[in-house]
Amino acid sequence: MVTSTLAGGAGSGTFNQVLCPAGTFATGGGAYTIGAVSGSISSFPGGVRPIRSPPRGYQSQLSSNTGSNDNTVVFAICRA
Repeated sequence: MVTSTLAGGAGSGTFNQVLCPAGTFATGGGAYTIGAVSGSISSFPGGVRPIRSPPRGYQSQLSSNTGSNDNTVVFAICRA
């Protein structure tokens, strides 16, 4: 499993991405926040790849309505 943590600015939208090591692909993944969030977070397979090939990682998008900085963690479960 690989992870990436990104600190977002107060009241902003944050995009985060994590890629699997070379020669592997993502079989699953997701995202979560650290701290109180008033907004929404979504995660989806990502990474540049040819059509009909497995995803190379995972991406997340956070839309925060809080006045605090929200940390976003995105993770991918990778296999060869």
